[in-house]
Amino acid sequence: MGHNLIRKIMLVDDDKINNLINQKMLARYESQLSISVYDAAEDALEAILGDTDQPDLVLLDINMPVMSGWELLDKLIAQNKTNFLVVMLTSSIDSKDVNKTSQYAMVKGYMVKPLNNEKIVDILTRMIVE
Repeated sequence: MGHNLIRKIMLVDDDKINNLINQKMLARYESQLSISVYDAAEDALEAILGDTDQPDLVLLDINMPVMSGWELLDKLIAQNKTNFLVVMLTSSIDSKDVNKTSQYAMVKGYMVKPLNNEKIVDILTRMIVE
């Protein structure tokens, strides 16, 4: 496996039930994963900037009430916190959102909810190979 093996995943989504399901699915797929969950982008931002939570991979929702996924990325980049990978995991099928991912070097994928085993395998194997 590559040096950038995914050990710690952060889920950021304002849908608490979705977070719970994704957490369970990821844990079932790979029991060694450490998974942290945030239902507000501003809490995730605080954790990353404060060094209390440093993920290898963030599964990030786009449309959230206070701060969107894009705004979170912009704030992280402004603070030079870009040493992890991001997959947008969203209900948005808007092509503007899909195209916007190419503006962010750290964003390695775009997936439409819900997460399933196939998508988890795709995310984790693709991230490890790169």
